[in-house]
Amino acid sequence: MRKVGHSWLGGTLLAVVGCGGPQIRATPDYHEHELAGAKVLFVPLSVTNELGDDRTGIILSDETRRLSGTGACRRTAEDWHDGRVVCFDQGPLAKSAELGELEKRFATDQPIPADLWRRLRELSGADHALMFRPESVSSSHDVSQDKSSHPDLGMVLLTGVIVASLVGSHETKKTSASTEIEYTLSASLVDMRTGKLLKVGVDSGSGSRREKRSLGYAEAPPAVPILESIMLELGDQVLKN
Repeated sequence: MRKVGHSWLGGTLLAVVGCGGPQIRATPDYHEHELAGAKVLFVPLSVTNELGDDRTGIILSDETRRLSGTGACRRTAEDWHDGRVVCFDQGPLAKSAELGELEKRFATDQPIPADLWRRLRELSGADHALMFRPESVSSSHDVSQDKSSHPDLGMVLLTGVIVASLVGSHETKKTSASTEIEYTLSASLVDMRTGKLLKVGVDSGSGSRREKRSLGYAEAPPAVPILESIMLELGDQVLKN
């Protein structure tokens, strides 16, 4: 299913599009109804450093990750009724060294020690973790120009009366610019008691921004609503029994 949302920001039309729907795969370690009554720790988008991701080259600020992750976690917690979602910004988890270490290890494909899983279970009260990381980003720019002709009116004196007369035409040019950006994210569901991977998923989403102006490109659309939408849909599908 392809989902589209629109909003206006400062006179600019913004659109967020979900592309095709997530692809989810369960591993042999996943069992039906595994998550019934479970608590799941929702981990924000994991990148290699505070300015972005060295593995993919994506530039993302900590604030962008925080806002998109918080929004996606809150909405996932509201929508999922088979168990309970524990958000990363709650209680002792918020800004904990353990959470930061998990994000860094996951982003860089490093092994996650059993002791780290144990400490995260104690901090969150959860037995499972839902983690996300970026896989790719692409963007495109387009500038178009519409031309239209308009008649020029001249004034003519005829028998003492001034009337309008067509004396020619002039051409008007209108330039519009648009920018589209697409992110692809992956999700992993892990049993923190054993460290085993239970499910994986991948999904893409894009946003566009269109402006009517004479020069230059349209600015890139904000990343937060795009990332939030992808994580929300991924989380919804991964948590399904």
